[in-house]
Amino acid sequence: MTPRSRAGALAAGAGLLAAGCLLPGGADAQPQCDPGWFFKHPRRVDKKLVVFDRERDENLTRRGASATFTANHGGTVSWSMSGGFGGGAEADLFGLIKTSVEANLNVQIARSLHAEVGNAITVHVPPHRAVVGRYGVFKLVVRGHLYYLTRTCQRQHNRPRVRVKLPHQIGWRVSQHRIHRR
Repeated sequence: MTPRSRAGALAAGAGLLAAGCLLPGGADAQPQCDPGWFFKHPRRVDKKLVVFDRERDENLTRRGASATFTANHGGTVSWSMSGGFGGGAEADLFGLIKTSVEANLNVQIARSLHAEVGNAITVHVPPHRAVVGRYGVFKLVVRGHLYYLTRTCQRQHNRPRVRVKLPHQIGWRVSQHRIHRR
């Protein structure tokens, strides 16, 4: 490309950019946007368990065994967001955050979940091992970019790294531990 054709291409590109930003009404026209809240680029950070009950069983034999854990305690877990806005804005933002997270991360979340008493699980306990079961609500920890876009396309309440903890599912987390003899 020659210097003359490069300059012509740049001038044409600048004209297209300028034409796309201005609205009818001359040089003083402001860009127009649909105002509202946005939660962009959600990214899964962690999955935490809010524990309501804990059970443990040991197998001191040479053969495998089974153990049944039953939850004796339950509770409710609600969603939360780091750095509250005040004035009840968080309640209005849940639907927006839920839609963005479910669409981008392919998960189902809820405003709150209740872990019931009586939930049971049967697990295999290998020889000379202890099995620990923790029961509760798993919270998905998500980080994203939350902001309000004004009619003039300005960002307000810009929070590029807001953390949200969202109730995701109810269940058990089971782990095995070797029993050490002394």
